[in-house]
Amino acid sequence: MTFATALSFFFAASLMALLPGPDNLYVMAQSLRQGWRIGFMLILGLCSGLVVHTGIVAFGATELVARYHWFYLLINIFGGCYLLYLAYLLFNAGPITQTQQSSDMLRPAQAYRRGVIMNLSNPKVIIFFLSFSQPFINVERGNVSLQYVQLAILMIIATMLVFGTISVFADHLGANLKKSARAQRIFNRVSACILCLLAISLLLKLLIS
Repeated sequence: MTFATALSFFFAASLMALLPGPDNLYVMAQSLRQGWRIGFMLILGLCSGLVVHTGIVAFGATELVARYHWFYLLINIFGGCYLLYLAYLLFNAGPITQTQQSSDMLRPAQAYRRGVIMNLSNPKVIIFFLSFSQPFINVERGNVSLQYVQLAILMIIATMLVFGTISVFADHLGANLKKSARAQRIFNRVSACILCLLAISLLLKLLIS
């Protein structure tokens, strides 16, 4: 892969990571509540799931996903329900102040697990990575699997950098947010409603298709 191709893909992947979605929204919400360290554990979990998804594409297992359509649908349904569950937890999350912590705060290992589950329960990541990376693959340059691996690494780095920036920025905002319990409740419930809408949209698309 040429440097120009790698740079173009990295820039495109960074822009895609900035687009609003359940992953970066949840990272932002939890970073506002608990700081960048919990946000980073979520990001590590999300990127661990991304390793699995991009690995499936790189090693040619995408045909299995297409062949077993019922399994693909089952994972999508689980993913939609899991988003609804996270929305419920966020909607009912208690306020956090500078001196008082909420009983429902995430532990680092718990945040990591949630990130992994969020990513693995979204099989559309496989389809997205396959279609998104296809224009950057050049069969004439040799091993296609190796090119997919290179693109996967670039996508993971771009995701970590963009989501990490969002987490740090949200952590700084969170210092002011912790001064007002009412503002926290409003933010948590608005974020929960957006997650809920995304989950319902996913489930409705499955029913229509």
